[in-house]
Amino acid sequence: MNFFFGKNRYYLPVITKIRKLYLNSYQLAGLEDFYPLCIAIQNNGNNTIDFLLFSKQDMLIADKSPIITIISGSSRDDNNSKKVALEYQRLLRLKEIESALLSLDELDVLHRNADFLEMENRFLIPASKFIIIMPEYNGSYPGILKLMIDNTDVAKAWAHKKVLLTGISTGRAGNLRGMEHLTGSLLHMKMNVHHNRLPISQVNKLMNEQFQFADQATLQAIQAQLDDFLTF
Repeated sequence: MNFFFGKNRYYLPVITKIRKLYLNSYQLAGLEDFYPLCIAIQNNGNNTIDFLLFSKQDMLIADKSPIITIISGSSRDDNNSKKVALEYQRLLRLKEIESALLSLDELDVLHRNADFLEMENRFLIPASKFIIIMPEYNGSYPGILKLMIDNTDVAKAWAHKKVLLTGISTGRAGNLRGMEHLTGSLLHMKMNVHHNRLPISQVNKLMNEQFQFADQATLQAIQAQLDDFLTF
């Protein structure tokens, strides 16, 4: 029997789905400071068992660290939604929160084929929270985003999960109408929509050459939005 100390709490929620083993603390001689819930993984080709041990603090943090998928809701080349989505991912990383990025400019969502199912199983079904960044196209949200959602298994991918919306535009409204339209659809899909739906107007003037927000007011608004969503 071998013991290993987990250093990365972000993969813990995934590992716990494999197998859970409860041990009394006295069985872990000299390891009183570690949580008695350990993850058992069978070695390949032999009969020994390795245990990943996490501290109580890491276990508590991991239990509160859901899998977050950020969706960039535009399929256009060099779109602003992807730049903003990457910035959200960077800001989450600074908070020691890992996330996955699903960018609709890298995916064919016209057909529910093998590639689509792979995307669904990788980015949507495992997620417990979503952040959707979407531009304003003709007074609403992009059709490609609606098409992607309509082709998914709604019950498995979306229902009863939490979602944060950010609208962007190069004009003044920040896609307020698009967020309102999408909110209606998401509520119909039994999703929990976070109250802080953030409109970002004139987004093309707010980011620097590294596509990071240089406007402090916008950055503060995003930070407050993310902090609230992480406890939502």
